[in-house]
Amino acid sequence: MMGRRLFAVVLLGSMVVSLAAAEEEKRAVRVAPEQVLLTLTSDNEAVEFCTALGEVKAKSGMGYGAGEESVRSTIRQRAAGMGANVVQMRPPALNGLMIMSGQGTAYRCSEEALAKQKAKAAGIARQAEELERRAASPIVCEAGADCELKWSRVIPWLQEHSTWKFRNVTDTLITTEGPMETPDPAFEVTKVPAGDGKTYRIAVRTFCGSSGCNKKRIAELRLNFRETLIKPVVADQPRAQ
Repeated sequence: MMGRRLFAVVLLGSMVVSLAAAEEEKRAVRVAPEQVLLTLTSDNEAVEFCTALGEVKAKSGMGYGAGEESVRSTIRQRAAGMGANVVQMRPPALNGLMIMSGQGTAYRCSEEALAKQKAKAAGIARQAEELERRAASPIVCEAGADCELKWSRVIPWLQEHSTWKFRNVTDTLITTEGPMETPDPAFEVTKVPAGDGKTYRIAVRTFCGSSGCNKKRIAELRLNFRETLIKPVVADQPRAQ
């Protein structure tokens, strides 16, 4: 019996020491509110290497402008009190009671985590630049059969990749309807002389609604368009007898 009591006392003491150490570590993380970064993105890759500490919320009755700033200031203060230095949140919004509110998730991002995130972002940026470079390469065709073949591939490509009906279809211009107030891009494809009397340039342009274009998606579409038009014709292989 005495041995069990001694074991319980030792175990309890160990738990107390562990809790005290955790509290001491938490208090050691001091973050000034102005050092808290508010990131208005739902992309979890922005905090991929960070540690989530909990939710933070704030309200203000001052409406637009001052209310938004008040909400952001309060969220920074509460996140700093948790030892967080990054908050991933949605933009503050005004509800039906004219109360401005905002909320998000507080994260502790170490210097190592921020360095990893910066390196990954740089890699993504390089990939985007390469994608844009390839998508921007001109599509050139020779007058006659070559241009006719490439131009004949435009309509099937638009039928597969556009949600809009055709507006104009000619030998040098094909356009779709849209985009109005939607995220679905409208397209304009042109064929213009290159100036040497022998070749033409085919180009595709995109138009997006008020929500703007997803740059990566548009670059991928333009690259796919280019690769579709320039792909070689594969002759049918003779069947084995």
